Amino acid sequence: AADVADTPVYVWATAGARALSDEQQRQLWRVVTEAVRTRADFFLPAAGSASEAGHFRTIAGAEEGYFAWLAANYVKGVDMTRVGSDDAPLERETVGALDVGGGSAQFVALESADFGSAGASSERRVAAVSLDALAESVYARSYPGVGAAHAEARARRDAAAAAKAQGLSETTFACGFKGHEQTTDGVVLTGSGEYDACVELVAKILRDTLEEDKETDAPFTLAAPANALGARHERAFLGMSLLFHVTHFLHVA
Repeated sequence: AADVADTPVYVWATAGARALSDEQQRQLWRVVTEAVRTRADFFLPAAGSASEAGHFRTIAGAEEGYFAWLAANYVKGVDMTRVGSDDAPLERETVGALDVGGGSAQFVALESADFGSAGASSERRVAAVSLDALAESVYARSYPGVGAAHAEARARRDAAAAAKAQGLSETTFACGFKGHEQTTDGVVLTGSGEYDACVELVAKILRDTLEEDKETDAPFTLAAPANALGARHERAFLGMSLLFHVTHFLHVA
């Protein structure tokens, strides 16, 4: 408790906030900033300063992926805060991160020019003078709109639009639990729980969403560059967020 006043606080938002308009985000951050200033005693820079804006902001997809990657490596015992020292982690020790959230998904891994050559980087330490510099050596790709919440919302909207085109006010929804009703855009969608049909629907939603990504050159590919995959070194990847929840559910079930 004695250190709270000297501890800076950062509130950053990810894909859900990126989906909002600029004006909605400005309103959001005004409210959040005021709430933190009035209800918490953490250290913050002067109100209205440029530094304050850095404490309350919406981060880009690549940033979100990078921080997920740092966390994934820390969980596996690879402390990236050691970069820039003689005790920096070895490149082969690093893991990649696969992060699937509600709004987006991220693929992140350390890039290495000769990772394709067996043994080339087996004893080489991660070369970076700081965490900021390290970000330049990390392949981080964010896929907007393919997180679970956004993908489901789009699937429901598409199902409702298809029903309206046929003059229907209700229809079945393959990805919904059997018998569960939800109204979307004035159309009652009743879950049918058809697994195979749902898989096809999700695949189409993901393909359409990714191809519409303005940062993507058609045709779209999910393939990551070989120097990020590190295939010959059998680089491990840590599944995070919803990937963890799914596997944990299957384990419990």
